[in-house]
Amino acid sequence: MHPFYYLLAAFGVLALVALVVVLRRERSYFVARGKGGPWRTMRLATIPLLAATAALILVPSLGVSGMEALAVVYLMLLIVAPVFWFAAHWLLGRRMQPHLDFRESVLIAGMPIAFVIGAAVVAHALQPFAWMALRTFGLV
Repeated sequence: MHPFYYLLAAFGVLALVALVVVLRRERSYFVARGKGGPWRTMRLATIPLLAATAALILVPSLGVSGMEALAVVYLMLLIVAPVFWFAAHWLLGRRMQPHLDFRESVLIAGMPIAFVIGAAVVAHALQPFAWMALRTFGLV
């Protein structure tokens, strides 16, 4: 197997472990405030909201051809999708019992985005060390 696949697997495992740690800390934050139930509901609702956001980006862009499709993708990805993502979390948080305020809803909505960006930055920064480790283990 190519060494790059070992590198991807290692980063994937580390990202999953980091995700579990972050979700446990986030859960304990909301449980301490008596909002563990709404947090769980919001986390489970993140999956269908992600699918709806992806559809919001893809459906209009597939209906347009040529270079205009790229413009539609960028418009939807950079402007419409974030507004939809955060507004949907905020509206869903208001319907919870006990209610999640705007700050808590933004925290829940922004954590996956911040995690993906942070994981990419950390993976990029650790890449030279990971290659050194692969060489040390004799995999390169």
